[in-house]
Amino acid sequence: MKTSTVRKILTPSFHFFRRVKYAGIENVPKQGPVIFIANHQGLIDPFLIGYNAPDMIHWMAKKELFKNKFVAWFISSMGAYPIDRSSAADMQSKRTTTALLNDGKFVGMFPQGTRAKKGKPLPKAKPGFVRYALESNAVIQPVSISGKNHIFGKMFVRYGTPFKVPAHLEKSLFTDYAQTKLDEIYKMAEVPFENSNS
Repeated sequence: MKTSTVRKILTPSFHFFRRVKYAGIENVPKQGPVIFIANHQGLIDPFLIGYNAPDMIHWMAKKELFKNKFVAWFISSMGAYPIDRSSAADMQSKRTTTALLNDGKFVGMFPQGTRAKKGKPLPKAKPGFVRYALESNAVIQPVSISGKNHIFGKMFVRYGTPFKVPAHLEKSLFTDYAQTKLDEIYKMAEVPFENSNS
């Protein structure tokens, strides 16, 4: 499904049911390979983030979402592909991610791995995006999502400054580096949202 088509579908919802505000749209790279990383609040997060991207973002999505044929068709048409979160050796998702980035595409990942739950500690980062970025020389686009994630709730999406993982970062430091970047996103989500673009 084309990005322009997705926008037409989502625009009424974002304006009337979610009241989504954006900032930092000018930071988003115009071409890939780019890895979008963000905090994770709800099922609509990929749509919120991809709404202002110049091309489709291919999101890693837990394989359980693909059990329902209609849901599988819909999210696949939006660029999603399955990942087995219970297996560190999910070679199919690794091959898909690598192929997309090598082809100059946009890929989306949630480093925290699962949605944040109210009243629970924020999830820790997984380092997968660091390895993929180094292997593909991809730019990383950090994104923060905040606000009230419910019907008629006001949502805020901020695109931060893109960056690249240091080329000589040691593998033993991948997890710490990933956590540092995720912590920066968590902090970005706490910044008062002013001078935003709708």
